[in-house]
Amino acid sequence: MNWINPIVQSGANVLAAEFSAAKPYCHICIDNFFDADFAQRLLAEFPAFDKKRALNEAGEVGGKSVHEKIAKLSSSFSQLDELIQTTAFLRFVGVLTGIEGLRYDPYYFGGGTHENRH
Repeated sequence: MNWINPIVQSGANVLAAEFSAAKPYCHICIDNFFDADFAQRLLAEFPAFDKKRALNEAGEVGGKSVHEKIAKLSSSFSQLDELIQTTAFLRFVGVLTGIEGLRYDPYYFGGGTHENRH
């Protein structure tokens, strides 16, 4: 959990209350979630828009490019992937959301990096 901002970690109960009280559905935006240096590395290493990864169901190039295999993108994304797998991270997100027993999805089904264009 080294890359998660310690202030965010210590405020988990407050954030959980914000999450559960949010309308019209449970959600939360957490500024400065990651350590600033780690976040900057992720931003610098974020993949460029790739038309081959933006194909829709009809095989046409759409406005969203997705990379599911984040661990292969860069060293920082590999570290992020390792973090997401940890029991500590899954428990932390469970505290924030009130969802017990969260599990890591090695396939990032519906997940990964997403760049959306208009």
